[in-house]
Amino acid sequence: MAVLSIWLFVKCLEEKSIPLIVLTGLTLFIIGSYDLRFLYITMFILFFYSLYIIFIIDRIKDYKYIFKTFIYAILPIIILGLLMSYWI
Repeated sequence: MAVLSIWLFVKCLEEKSIPLIVLTGLTLFIIGSYDLRFLYITMFILFFYSLYIIFIIDRIKDYKYIFKTFIYAILPIIILGLLMSYWI
């Protein structure tokens, strides 16, 4: 499941698609519901991949594009947080 989540996140950052953001958030929720340790490792990988995309691959100095990419990277985490907040 973690591999699917990473693949969806990569596609989400490449295509910048809202349905992929939702699917990524849902797969992260399933991982977190199953075992939080897998979620921590997956989130660690996703965080460093998003930094890699922003600063190494794109190398665009346009702050608006960097901010947009950052928003697309953070939205699955927000969806995960909203879905995981049911037990609070």
